[in-house]
Amino acid sequence: MSGVVVGVCPPFVAIPLFTGVSDKDGLTKFLLEAGNYSFRALFNNVEVGNIPVLSLSENATEILACQLVHIRISIKDVDETPIPFINVTFMYEYTMITNETISVKDSFETDNTGIVVLRNTLANTSYIIEARRYGHLFGTTTIGNLTASLWVNVTCPTHLLFIHVLDSNEQPLKNVQVTAYEWSSERPMLTQAANETGSIASTLTFGRYTIVVSNYSKEFKEAIVLNETILDLIEDQFLMIHCKIFGIALSVKVVDYFGQPISNAVVEVERKGEQGWMKIEPSPRTNSEGAVSLPNIGGDYLISIYATGNLDETRTISLTTSQQVVIKLDRYVLVGGYLIETSPLVTYISLILLVVAFCSFLVYKKYVKINAEKKTTPEKIKK
Repeated sequence: MSGVVVGVCPPFVAIPLFTGVSDKDGLTKFLLEAGNYSFRALFNNVEVGNIPVLSLSENATEILACQLVHIRISIKDVDETPIPFINVTFMYEYTMITNETISVKDSFETDNTGIVVLRNTLANTSYIIEARRYGHLFGTTTIGNLTASLWVNVTCPTHLLFIHVLDSNEQPLKNVQVTAYEWSSERPMLTQAANETGSIASTLTFGRYTIVVSNYSKEFKEAIVLNETILDLIEDQFLMIHCKIFGIALSVKVVDYFGQPISNAVVEVERKGEQGWMKIEPSPRTNSEGAVSLPNIGGDYLISIYATGNLDETRTISLTTSQQVVIKLDRYVLVGGYLIETSPLVTYISLILLVVAFCSFLVYKKYVKINAEKKTTPEKIKK
């Protein structure tokens, strides 16, 4: 063992003649004259071993046994699965050769096998061992006057978790999938469908979890996450989850420049999901009121309008409550059931107005001429 201070003293004398520190191989070397000596080993300034009298007449290697022990802690769940990343704190007190009392608190973290070891600690000492997961205490072990190395098994407790799932209208959500992922490893520890009352009940190991509620969408043909909640399960718990984006009424209405509804327009609907954008196939068409219904799930949507056969408008919207999104195609006017671009329409209207104005001018000119002829005709008759 390295780091042990070895003192060489005359027999039965406390004051050392020489001192040395053991190296990585546990060796301490001294050049001594032939004679009788005592050896004393100190660790953290506590005597952990000694050789009362040793007679030396030639080169020799002597073993000095130290009263140091190991404490191994193994932490598992009720299924005997090792739990890593558990904080284990060792607390103890000892008295140095100077009669000074020292309080120690050492913390370590379990490895992938769920084990942590306090190596080369003092024997004949009492220990308090605390185990914490995500900062929450779940186990305390007391060891009185430890005299030999010890293996301590700690089982992480379980707690009852009751989950009740509601939609945006505070109504129970049945048959939705509820999955509990262990927070650090992201391993699914529970996967269960909500019953007719929107509830599930299960037991999980003390710890932190990500609770995900999802539901399969027939429109997008895949599961959509409705809610994600972080939970520290440190006692039996009732958890109510509100899926506020589910059960809302959503629609899109397409209108022309003057607000007239445009029917039979293709509306391409995409929603942003965990793996990217999801698209409804086939794309729906607007009804006679220019509207098309969206799935009753909120979120970020990309709406593309094809009213003329080409892409006429694209809109990214975030939907969190029941609403109808009106998309106005400013470039078009609905005339006789046909969409006409506003710029050519303005030209047509301008030409028509110009023709009307020109015709009005001709009519007015002819009217003035007729009135002038009526005024001159009687004078000619008198002559």
